[in-house]
Order: sequence, then structure tokens, then C-alpha cells
Amino acid sequence: MTYTEVRYGPAGLAKARLVLAYLGGAGKLVALGAAPSGADVLVVLGGDFQQVSAPTTSTTGAPAAHKAGVTTTTSGPAASPGGTVPGAGC
Repeated sequence: MTYTEVRYGPAGLAKARLVLAYLGGAGKLVALGAAPSGADVLVVLGGDFQQVSAPTTSTTGAPAAHKAGVTTTTSGPAASPGGTVPGAGC
């Protein structure tokens, strides 16, 4: 098989998207009419699979896209080089 497939049943789309996010850009979603083997999601590894990795998160906490040409932007407090560093209590 050339491409990894994340197959999902009628109630498994959200779970399939999460699994796909962990595949580092490999794979594609494949909808099935019924849940595969009684599961919500079934992964069939193909030649494009390299590794499982934790997805980066967007500002909403949802997994960011791992496809080429997709940019994710995050925001947070401005960096303050040379500024004070809050202490941690021990």
C-alpha cells in the first residue's frame, strides 16, 4: 500500500482526525459505512508512514495540520530578553 489510511466509522471522524495528526503528515482519512471491526478507527500503514509523533497544537489546543504549505501561528506573551525571570518556590 502506497499511502497510510486512517479508516473510520460513522461516529469516528473526530478520533480519526486526532490519529492522523499523530502520523506526522502521512496518511489520508477514509470514511467507511460501518465501524471497522467494531472499532471507531483503524490505521493501515502504507509506504508514506515514517513515525508517530506528538502533533503541535494551535492556539485553540486542537492538533495543527502537518501538510506541506500549512502554517500554524501561535500567540503568547512577548519575550523579554534580559528581563526579570519569575522565581519558583521550592
